[in-house]
Amino acid sequence: MIEINPNFLINKRLVIEPRSTALNLGCGAYVSDIAKQLKEIEFKTLYSVDIWPEYLKKIGAVKALEHIPVAADVRDFVTMLTQPVDYAFLFDILEHLPKEQGINLLSELKTKAKTILAFTPIEPEGFHRKNVEPENIFQDHVSYWGEEDFSQLGFKNEVIKNCHDEHYKDGSAQGAWVRFGAVWSLWSQS
Repeated sequence: MIEINPNFLINKRLVIEPRSTALNLGCGAYVSDIAKQLKEIEFKTLYSVDIWPEYLKKIGAVKALEHIPVAADVRDFVTMLTQPVDYAFLFDILEHLPKEQGINLLSELKTKAKTILAFTPIEPEGFHRKNVEPENIFQDHVSYWGEEDFSQLGFKNEVIKNCHDEHYKDGSAQGAWVRFGAVWSLWSQS
């Protein structure tokens, strides 16, 4: 089992039922401490969805009984989804979408997932991390999210200060390193 900083533990926020179906939207290569935990859960079906196909090639072993990597824009994938799922996970993805599109995505997920769990950095408004991976424009941060954004959408939130990955102060490859907070946001039908 991997050792995880308690700030990043999924099971501290949500008990995941075994043999359930799940979406990991904007999954990346499962390298963050949060995403690594999903690889250890024996889902019935786990869809790993990312717009950048190179990440999907790096996922490695997953304990899900059925693992389905999908190279697609999460907004299109959720729109086309016809079967309900038990869980939708959005870890470090919403800040990569224009705000209105992120809100629309969350609203649509409420009609397709029983439970939604998001983890989003709280960066100073106006700060947008850019050029993290110059070959992958989808890594740029294009919107600011705060606890109030999720509260307005009916999510329960937990703010964690000074825990998120280090980002450059000025959003470029030059400035000083700083740490930002993050918000865990949970929505459930029940």
